[in-house]
Amino acid sequence: SLSYAMSILRKKLEGEYLQSKIKEFGQSVSKLNKLFEHEYNIEISEEEKEKIFEKAGQCLLNFYNSDTFIEIKDTPLEDWLLLEDFLNFDFNGIKIFLSIDFAMKKKDKIILYDWKTGRERTSDFDLQLMLYSLYVKEKCGVNEENIIARVFNVYLDKVDDFSVNNEKLTSARKYMEESINEMKEKLISIEHNLTKEENFEKVNEDIELKYPCTRCNFRKICKEEWS
Repeated sequence: SLSYAMSILRKKLEGEYLQSKIKEFGQSVSKLNKLFEHEYNIEISEEEKEKIFEKAGQCLLNFYNSDTFIEIKDTPLEDWLLLEDFLNFDFNGIKIFLSIDFAMKKKDKIILYDWKTGRERTSDFDLQLMLYSLYVKEKCGVNEENIIARVFNVYLDKVDDFSVNNEKLTSARKYMEESINEMKEKLISIEHNLTKEENFEKVNEDIELKYPCTRCNFRKICKEEWS
């Protein structure tokens, strides 16, 4: 029931928030939540914390009451294809990793779902979903006209479908090729995946205490005083 799911959500949020706050992670740190604010001793007020918890509850409520949830429940389990697996496929000899939130078969179609909880950035979503579609096209052997790419923003309670066609998939392939080539240009040895720090542009010292440094996940290994 919804009330049970809400209570489980609250307990999970409280438990993981506390674990992050006291920094008791045990052995499997990669499987646990570590909040950026707790890592760098940035205060989170009770009001801010409660707003985050309320947002999570609203997302769950919207999903529970959605047509999407009804459609998924009414689909046989054998037609569920992907469920937040860490996936990969080969692209021009390069292993590409991705994680699709959910996918299922509907007659001759495959529906890809991506859950969102923040503000809308539809241009970014389009590229992301085309990359997912490339994976599905290769691994499931389906044509692009049989792929439906769908974004469900569970906070805004809004569903958007993105058309999948050959032109968009060609653009996605081109983007990957250019991105891979840009990364390779930074390497001094492609075979051994080695580079030098000086090959990367540094943030201006005059603005380093502003964005992006203040929200960077790698502060600990960048500056001694941030460790």
